[in-house]
Amino acid sequence: QGQAIKFAGDEARGDPEIILIAMEYDPKFFKYAKPPAGRNAALVRMVQEYIQNHLGTSEDVAFLLGLGWEESPELCADLDFMKFAVRFNVSYIKSAGAELRQNADLAFVALSCSSSAFASLPESLRNNRDFVMQCVALDAGSLMQYLPEKYTSDREIVAVALKEPANIELDKFSNPGPARCIVRDKFTSSGGALQYVSDELKADGQLAEQAVKQNPWALAHVSDELKSTCDLVLTALESGPSDLLKYASPCLLADPNFVQNLFVIKPHACFWDSLAPSMKEDPEFSRMYREATEKRRQDEE
Repeated sequence: QGQAIKFAGDEARGDPEIILIAMEYDPKFFKYAKPPAGRNAALVRMVQEYIQNHLGTSEDVAFLLGLGWEESPELCADLDFMKFAVRFNVSYIKSAGAELRQNADLAFVALSCSSSAFASLPESLRNNRDFVMQCVALDAGSLMQYLPEKYTSDREIVAVALKEPANIELDKFSNPGPARCIVRDKFTSSGGALQYVSDELKADGQLAEQAVKQNPWALAHVSDELKSTCDLVLTALESGPSDLLKYASPCLLADPNFVQNLFVIKPHACFWDSLAPSMKEDPEFSRMYREATEKRRQDEE
């Protein structure tokens, strides 16, 4: 009943016909296969279907993809299988057949796992502006760090990058690169897409406002002129921490109108140490700070 496969030698376990016979008794016997069994497209597809339909584990996928399928031209040209492989390990996109590497759907799958996959895409896709626009929309703008200047200075593409990302649903076998979530968090805390755009666009007030609304840390990357804009800095501080004041122009920290607004949006006055000496010495602001400090103390109790 197929049990003999457990005791077979490496040569027999590398024979796809023998593995297929064993799987007729129990599909789980695929785990006894050895390379180069993966060259057989029929065997690989059968195991793929079993894994997808029977709640296989990521370890099962890793085992299957380690059986040498890359030596099968048929599998390398199979879009469904290549999506399956790339979702697990984005580097497998390099094994796709020449024609399939031009496929935008496969490229989207790769980029949904790792923005760095952009460098592995064929030139025809990398030079396709519409394709790049769609990729930027899907990737929350983190793709911007891998794009050439012709795209990072393209206002329309940058505007798309600064919007909320589209939802990308990866299946349970997706392995989105090393610490993908951590990378995204770091990308967000470091200022998002704006840090990679051209200096000209960093000075665009409309784009800057869009950027800080989505990600207040983008304030670090707007032009020096915009860092002295009261409304823009306040917009960032409405959703971001007082630490962002280190990016504000010194002239704002000495502006009574700006400070007055700070007390409104940051009632606990955690920003006090960042203010210019002249503001700290102002009797009215000193009073407001003492009241805010007392209120914070009571809230903490």
